[in-house]
Amino acid sequence: MYDPNGHSYGVIAAVIVLALIVRRTLTRQTIHVWSLIVFPLLLAIVAIGSIAATPVTATAIGASILGALAGAGFGYLRGRHSRVEIGPSPGTIIVQGNIVLALVLVAAFAIRYVVMLSGMHGPSRFAVSDAFIAFAAMSLIGARAMLFFAWRRLRATGAVSAAAV
Repeated sequence: MYDPNGHSYGVIAAVIVLALIVRRTLTRQTIHVWSLIVFPLLLAIVAIGSIAATPVTATAIGASILGALAGAGFGYLRGRHSRVEIGPSPGTIIVQGNIVLALVLVAAFAIRYVVMLSGMHGPSRFAVSDAFIAFAAMSLIGARAMLFFAWRRLRATGAVSAAAV
């Protein structure tokens, strides 16, 4: 189980996170508003750990920033187009699941590990893999932030349901 390069532990962590992402993004879910931060925080920790395990180069930093910006934009759009309802108990919302988000996040992690395990060498390998990890993390963070803002708006206006615009 021990891998001096840390790949096996990263893969195990990624599989666990992906299983949670797929489970949560495919079902209609009642979410406690306070927990909107928990799942993105866990993903951010895994992403930071994965990126930190790779060599630091200007190309990798630039690719990570671009991946994070693209992910934040995707997350914003995903969250903005989500249907949000006030939940059955105070401090909860109901969000309809979305297969597109699940597929994009799974693809981002899968491509990252395929690139890392491929025959690609040099800084470009790390830059590409880091960009996909940053994309996945920021897309989830952006979507959850939009859900939080939708909840605040629904609570303030007294509405029951709305898109997370």
